[in-house]
Amino acid sequence: MSHYTGAVPDTRRKASWHDRSACLGEDPDLFSPDGTAGKWVQVIADAKAICNRCPVRADCLEWALDTRQEFGILGGLTEDERWNLRRRQARSARRTVRNPRGPKQPQPASLRELFGRHTSSSTGGHLMWTGAKTPIFQGRQLTPNQVAFIIDRGHEPNGAVHRLCEVKGCVQPLHLADNRGRHQRRAKAAA
Repeated sequence: MSHYTGAVPDTRRKASWHDRSACLGEDPDLFSPDGTAGKWVQVIADAKAICNRCPVRADCLEWALDTRQEFGILGGLTEDERWNLRRRQARSARRTVRNPRGPKQPQPASLRELFGRHTSSSTGGHLMWTGAKTPIFQGRQLTPNQVAFIIDRGHEPNGAVHRLCEVKGCVQPLHLADNRGRHQRRAKAAA
């Protein structure tokens, strides 16, 4: 004997914070500016004005940070502002681990340890730098890109190390090239 009644289960989506957002009826392009200068300054200001009156702004920002959203204005912050906030949060978290009256965290013994302390995985295969803009290792000031390049390639870069991807703060070694690497890529593309 079957217990099937023929009734359709309730499949409606449960209400979420998204349903109460101030941007719900707005043009999505307003929250995805293609820059931060010129005409985009006003677009960003308009989007932030909507975010500032949003009842779920904190939820939106928390979601954007948790899911590492890379593009657009979310929770009232641009992608650069969210990136800086994540860095400050990571720095603050590292400080709370330390004993405020005791010794600071010991200096890293290797570049690999320095790199491991100051990077975190992100969506799309990116690896984000969360440490100082110019880390110092054994008295030598480096860029995060140089640290990643040296660890991955095992030698000093030839000239500056640049990102090949468009994600600001990404130090994924596969997304980096020095002058020699960029010239080799151009030569392969031209062939």
